[in-house]
Amino acid sequence: MYKKILVVDDERSILQVIVKYLTQADEKYSVMCAPNGKVACKLAEMSDIDIILMDWEMPEMNGIEALKYLKTLEKTKEIPILIVSAMTSSDHVQCALDAGAMDYIRKPIDSFELLARVKSALKISAHIKELIEENARLKKTIDEMKI
Repeated sequence: MYKKILVVDDERSILQVIVKYLTQADEKYSVMCAPNGKVACKLAEMSDIDIILMDWEMPEMNGIEALKYLKTLEKTKEIPILIVSAMTSSDHVQCALDAGAMDYIRKPIDSFELLARVKSALKISAHIKELIEENARLKKTIDEMKI
């Protein structure tokens, strides 16, 4: 089964580079693109996205605003979001992580780093999903025992 990745960036050339790296990877990914945070939020709410790669600086809604919004929604709060940005100071990285980003990828993008971080985030996400499902099963069992 293909993992669905949403790539969000207002620069078409960056989108093309990321999509190229992802589609040439050994893993098979289904890649969707959005030009800004506002469109990304709508796509994430409507689709079952496995991971989001989000630029920071974009028109209409920047990546940090979109990240914070998505973390408030039940459907999207567990989606791993990796900020991809040319803003490379430690303060920027800390700000993104504090806002809820799982990781931070600095531009210019290195293909090896991008693919390694995506793979790692997907593994963590899969484990989180398993824990959520197990929690739900345990809760159901406990509720049935109370009856």
